[in-house]
Amino acid sequence: MKTLKFFGILCFMLCFAISVSQATDVVKMEAKSRPFKATICYSYTSYWSSGVGNATHLGLFTNVSSFTDIKDGEGNVIGTIGHDVFTAADGSELTMDWNATLNADYTEDGTFEFSGGTGRFEEATGSGTFHAFFSPEFDIILIMTGTIVY
Repeated sequence: MKTLKFFGILCFMLCFAISVSQATDVVKMEAKSRPFKATICYSYTSYWSSGVGNATHLGLFTNVSSFTDIKDGEGNVIGTIGHDVFTAADGSELTMDWNATLNADYTEDGTFEFSGGTGRFEEATGSGTFHAFFSPEFDIILIMTGTIVY
């Protein structure tokens, strides 16, 4: 009888260990690529800007951006490179590096890559494209489309 009881407890413990292991695997699998879309309204002054926006996975957020102009051999600005930090309502931060090319109509098209963050975005990755244009209400409006993994 004691052997049967011991065997039953052992089987229970083994099943419990397997189910915990499988649950951990399910949580790990949730870190998959998801669509990311955002709209940001920026105000800027020389080589930094701040903005507000709304994005999937972030919700409403604030944003700070620093950037540098890329110039051709004649000193004309042909694009920009930069780094942004998005801050979600819960305080989690998402960081992004980007580069853009200036178009003839003074809009910009570019690419971005997420490079981690804090809170729920600590190891975030992902990438995509964006289009920036000037607006009478704001200095710049940026539309982003891509993917995020976190």
